[in-house]
Amino acid sequence: MLPDVHVVTIDYRGFGESEGSPSEEGLVEDAIAAHQWVHEQCAASSPEVVIYGQSLGTGVATRLAKHLCDRASDQGDRAGTKGGRRGTDLRGQGPTAAMPAALILDAPFTCLQEAALHHSLTRGILRLLGPGPFRAWLLSRLPDNFDNEKNVVAV
Repeated sequence: MLPDVHVVTIDYRGFGESEGSPSEEGLVEDAIAAHQWVHEQCAASSPEVVIYGQSLGTGVATRLAKHLCDRASDQGDRAGTKGGRRGTDLRGQGPTAAMPAALILDAPFTCLQEAALHHSLTRGILRLLGPGPFRAWLLSRLPDNFDNEKNVVAV
C-alpha cells in the first residue's frame, strides 16, 4: 500500500462542468494551473507528481511534462546546476512545479494529423482524397497539433 497517494483529474474546457471551448493551448494552460495547484496544496511536502494521459490526453500530458522539464532546466541554468533542484525553488522559498516523477501515456499518438489518418471517423474520408496535396493541405488546417513525438523527446 502506498501512503499519501492522491489523484487529481480535471475536465477539459467545454466538457463536464467546465466552461469554454477546448484547444491545445487552453488545455495545456489548464493542466499547468492544475499542476501548480497541486504544488500549492502540498507546499510543505514537495510532492512527486506522476503525469498520466490517455488518448487525446497524451497530447496534454506530454506538453505539460515538456513545460515542466523546460522550466526546471531553465531554473538550473540560472543557478548553475544542470536540471535545477527537484522539489524546491532555487531561492529556497518552497516547492516549485518541478520535473514530473514520471510520465505515463496510455494509447498515445505521434501527432494529431497522423492520428486523423488512422481514426475511424476520418480515415475513410482521407483515404478517398488520396495522398495528394489536397489531403496534406486539409490536415495542415487542423487547429491543434498535439505533437507528442516532439514533446516527449524533450522530457
